[in-house]
Amino acid sequence: MNHQSEALLPVSLDEPSPAPSWESNPVRNPRTIPVERHGEMYSGAGSYERLISRRPISHVEEDLNTEPSTRVEPRSSPPLLPPFHESKVTSGPPPNRNTITSWVFEIVALTMSVASIVAIIAILIHQNGKPIAAWKFVLTLNTVIATLGTIARTTLAFAMSPCVGQQKWSWLRRRSDSIRAFQRFDEASRGPWGGIRLFIWLKFRHWAALGALVTVGTVAFDPFLQAVISTYGQMDNINADPISTVGQTWRVDGGQIVKSPGSAMVGFNSSAGWLGIIQTTSRPDFGMVSSIYGGFHNDSVLTGNTVAFECTTGNCTWSTFVSAAVCKIRNWNGYSEIVNENWWNLTTGNSQSLSRTLMTLNTTCKSSRTLRHANIDTLMMAFAIVRAPDEWIQSKVPWESSRPIATECALYFCTNAYQAKSQNGVLQERVIGSWAIRDQESFAIDPSGSIQPEPGVEAVQGAPWLDVDIEDLYDPIETADLSRYDLRLKIGPDPIEGFARPDAIAQGVNISHALIRSTIKYLHEFTGRTEDDIKMAVTHGNESYVRPIAFPFSDAPPVIDALWNSTNLTATFENVARSLTSQIRNTSPQRHEGSTQSWVIHVRVDWAYLAYPISMLLIGILYVILVIVESARLRLPVWKESALPTLLYGFDDETQVLLRTRENYEGGKRVDTNVRYDVDEKEDCLRLTAD
Repeated sequence: MNHQSEALLPVSLDEPSPAPSWESNPVRNPRTIPVERHGEMYSGAGSYERLISRRPISHVEEDLNTEPSTRVEPRSSPPLLPPFHESKVTSGPPPNRNTITSWVFEIVALTMSVASIVAIIAILIHQNGKPIAAWKFVLTLNTVIATLGTIARTTLAFAMSPCVGQQKWSWLRRRSDSIRAFQRFDEASRGPWGGIRLFIWLKFRHWAALGALVTVGTVAFDPFLQAVISTYGQMDNINADPISTVGQTWRVDGGQIVKSPGSAMVGFNSSAGWLGIIQTTSRPDFGMVSSIYGGFHNDSVLTGNTVAFECTTGNCTWSTFVSAAVCKIRNWNGYSEIVNENWWNLTTGNSQSLSRTLMTLNTTCKSSRTLRHANIDTLMMAFAIVRAPDEWIQSKVPWESSRPIATECALYFCTNAYQAKSQNGVLQERVIGSWAIRDQESFAIDPSGSIQPEPGVEAVQGAPWLDVDIEDLYDPIETADLSRYDLRLKIGPDPIEGFARPDAIAQGVNISHALIRSTIKYLHEFTGRTEDDIKMAVTHGNESYVRPIAFPFSDAPPVIDALWNSTNLTATFENVARSLTSQIRNTSPQRHEGSTQSWVIHVRVDWAYLAYPISMLLIGILYVILVIVESARLRLPVWKESALPTLLYGFDDETQVLLRTRENYEGGKRVDTNVRYDVDEKEDCLRLTAD
């Protein structure tokens, strides 16, 4: 086969053809047919012109020629090239394709990237603050976000690569620059490392650096998207069975009033006729008795007598509620002014002298006989305690110089407003309001109870002697223990922070007469004063019939020891009140329902981390638009990152020789060459040329 570098044809068949010369292109490869201009024919007599223009012929085409020798054709003969080589060549760039069609894949890629980011934002808005368990999709939330983030990242990178590759042509079309500029853009179109080198080289001198920035920035997409989602835990209300409840009572009942065996009927004359009163006695509720003992037994140690509650998870909350309770108050604690130096010598009914008494206790259920509690009309019992000072007991000071300490505490019925919650199985209650407002129309005598009218005479509620206003809750002498209606305690009108006015059913609480009488009567017995002692003292008008409550004294009730051993009387009576309150709330059929809570993990969206992917996407969109607009204005072919145009419209032979020569070091200094994508005057087309 004849491998000639050029096929030369004579201009005229009548003149002899000179021998081909190779001096004009000494560096050409003998196996490569040079690229020439299309459609050029013979120009003058005896001259030779190249037949084949720009399109290189492969070895396969060359081998297919059956006659390797040069064929001579007349000027009028049709060209040997196929029809698609017959297009007329004009100066300027190659024909430009439709811009939108050329960039359709990049536009679709950006659309997918935007859609992925929008989907991520929509999902995060919907799931922000919700429990993780609320996500019901087959894939986890993190997996979905990571998948969408990967789609956004890869599609954005896909759109960046062609645009950066396209800009190497527009860059050299607008200006002449080093051949390394072409290399920088070409490397940046192939990956992040090239993008880093291009970004460092540009240093924001041109908006082309945006493409390099996004190319590198897409690498950090995943870490920022992973940081967007975090979690936090909190107590959430859940549906639990059984429902969480805590003790609450609107009506306190307990104890018994029984007819005294063999007792006679006491009669009274009234406007309704003769009325007979059945003599009765009372028996305390065992739970109340236990609570009294338990309260005094713990002294000043706050054992946290809690109300019974039910909470399946150990963490529950209840709205503010009201309930009947027993309260304590200490309005006086100071030094006692005792003039009699022999105050500790107490006289009993048998005239026995008690020497060296260290503490005395006096109790009463009449508020008028207290020092500071006369305004309490729901009083159960007041305790006045006088105690010898420790300095005198330890013989540090004489009696004349000592000052005994007097304390007055009281227990009374009240209505409390509570805020309650259970945390880790421990109930925590806080009293936010307390009232002891007695409804004066309540606790009236019940004529149908212990009063029996004369046969044929109907009991009349309006009988004059039945309208007596009873100030104290318990007085076996003056009221003859008549049966009464419930005592009603009202809620005060003063607003309390965090407490809404309850509904009609909870505007007040009721306390039964049986519980009031039996409990107060037992407190008298508990402190060493029986009902008979009180009646005898009142009958004879002499308090000496009441046994003294002193310490130390062999006949003193056990409670005196608890009071003597108490280091904090205020805490002791507070514990008694809490113990009684727990008892009346625990035995009540009413239960206050609350909300059961459980520790739930929630989704937290840290929106700040999403700013990075969104910024990269916006910069990428801006960059793609700029590249498309610039290519359209320069009327450049949309070659993108393709390597084929570099081969077709690269440097000519002379430029290649020049670049190879300057690439070598001469005298330790490299000579740089600027190139430009411009019109080649020799071949009348756009190609890379050296300045």
